[in-house]
Amino acid sequence: MANHQEEETFQRIVAALDRHPSLRDYDLHIQVKGDVVHLQGVVDVLADKELVEGIVKSVPEVGRVVNSLTISTDGKLTDEDVLREVEEELAMDWELRGISPAVKGGVVYLHGQAKSLAHERAAVAAAQRARGVREVVSRLTFPGSCDNATLKNRIERALRTHPGTSHLPVRTAVRRGSVILQGMVIDQQQKRLVEEVAQSTHGVRRVINQLELDLRME
Repeated sequence: MANHQEEETFQRIVAALDRHPSLRDYDLHIQVKGDVVHLQGVVDVLADKELVEGIVKSVPEVGRVVNSLTISTDGKLTDEDVLREVEEELAMDWELRGISPAVKGGVVYLHGQAKSLAHERAAVAAAQRARGVREVVSRLTFPGSCDNATLKNRIERALRTHPGTSHLPVRTAVRRGSVILQGMVIDQQQKRLVEEVAQSTHGVRRVINQLELDLRME
């Protein structure tokens, strides 16, 4: 029997998922044990599986998510069918049209060049929206590498010029394309925004977000 905290967490998860109309038709089974949430059920595409997990992770008191959701397709899709759908999803965004997908056993491999980490993630997200995709593996390369000092200057300039981050006391450390973000922000929205700005900076290959929340900044 669930205790009071587990029941409260369960209700928060249900409410958070209900705010996404695209998920309302799914019969999701949610079990809360302590701070661990177990997910079971069937969804149409990998993107929805990832979306459900992301929403659940954002709920307070959730420490870990065991995502056992399975992906269903209408009939059996061949790798050729999956490839065609992935190509269609990529073609919907002109910035992703230079990326070449390959499919083997429902696993999508992305080849080509990514302009930034955000560009790579957009390509992965597009592939996840195709039916029949079980996993997406990025083999994208990042051209135009630069030294640590140059990349640090790029990121700090981007943060200073963005209206949503220009006033935030964010510190950055850079090593071989990896960026560590440190400092204080008000809420999760600001934390995500700083990460998105860093991800969109040319030359960034990885972002480690160590920003902490400080309600006194409100």
